Amino acid sequence: MAISNLLALKIGRALACVLLWVAGTSCRSEGPVGSVGSGGKTMNAESEAGANGWFVGVDLSMLEELERAGAGHFDASGTPIPDVMRYFSERGVNLVRLRLFVDPNPDFQSTHGATQDLEMVIRLAERTRDAGAEVMLALHYSDTWADPKQQHKPSAWRDLDAEALSQRLYDYTRDVLRRLGERGIRPRVVQVGNEITGGMLWPDAQITGGPDEGQQFARLRRMLLPAIRAVRDHDKDAQVAIHIHGGGHDGLVPWFFGRLLNDGSTDEQVDFDLIALSFYPTWGDDIDHLRDNLKAVAKLTDKPVVIAEIGYPHAEPTTRGPDARKVRSPMRWPESPIGQAAFLRDVRSVLTEALPSDRAVGWVWWYPEAVPTPALFIYENGRQGLFGVDGRALPAIDVLSERSTIAGQATITGRAER
Repeated sequence: MAISNLLALKIGRALACVLLWVAGTSCRSEGPVGSVGSGGKTMNAESEAGANGWFVGVDLSMLEELERAGAGHFDASGTPIPDVMRYFSERGVNLVRLRLFVDPNPDFQSTHGATQDLEMVIRLAERTRDAGAEVMLALHYSDTWADPKQQHKPSAWRDLDAEALSQRLYDYTRDVLRRLGERGIRPRVVQVGNEITGGMLWPDAQITGGPDEGQQFARLRRMLLPAIRAVRDHDKDAQVAIHIHGGGHDGLVPWFFGRLLNDGSTDEQVDFDLIALSFYPTWGDDIDHLRDNLKAVAKLTDKPVVIAEIGYPHAEPTTRGPDARKVRSPMRWPESPIGQAAFLRDVRSVLTEALPSDRAVGWVWWYPEAVPTPALFIYENGRQGLFGVDGRALPAIDVLSERSTIAGQATITGRAER
């Protein structure tokens, strides 16, 4: 999720257009050097995606910056939490999503938190491993936020032609994974691109719709292929995810993955493992549309689905902008701690009811560590985090990893057989 303004992105279909309202602003075989699982131990089948085959994830990409600024986190009773990473792990989190930018501006304020370079990600990944969880690496292929509003090429890649850009994608992805491997980190999931509904590396692989939409998707595939190949060459057991926004936008999910997978192109098909979606009612995602999208995509492909970004506010905003009514209808739950927890339970029910039992594999709460912090810009003052304005843990933390109503999910033990 990027922190910018609401954007309307119109992408055509053969017979219709999908209107996208977005918030513009995730026992292994032998592997490469440093091939270890959580805590340096060999992974077994039970720990791959949690005891019930369910990714219980949080995106803690901004944790280091908040800690440095003195952010306060407390448990529900008010006792200070010395290590937020370990606190989540002790409550059932088994996957930590970490985003990576190519050459980001290190100024948190001016970038609204888009500061995660490789050194920071390595430090956070080591903490993830030491806390007993696994890493979902979200590669943005940009120096800043990448989402449906913006997919800027890294400055150093700006003048590359299509062939050179494709090679750079392979080399960069391989080198990142090698660097992580040298520190004993094997990402469980590698997400190639972030919210790429409108394509990536604009304008080279941009999706705008229209008569040449098929060619646009062909160009997108040509950029995805080398990135995925680099992941496969480095670690054949890593799960590759393709991530788009709008999990609750009417018809968007089956449209995108239908075009990506089944457009009849003679190009090499994209070889990936997980469909990754964002779901934010504050940005117009509707739970009924989520249900319909999941049912539709289950008919297109047998690939599992993970909600790679999810969030809902625990408090009312201090002010509402002029466009607030546009996104109010999906906000069916109270904007309160209880409403936040109820939202999460309802989304889990939709996931497990709309998809076959082996295809709903989990979720990742985006920016749960967000709390009001002096001298830092905190998105929406932290109201979509999992800690209150006073820094105390909220009920949704326990709901995140509840297993009492999770039934039948398949444990992910490696890439699906093809």
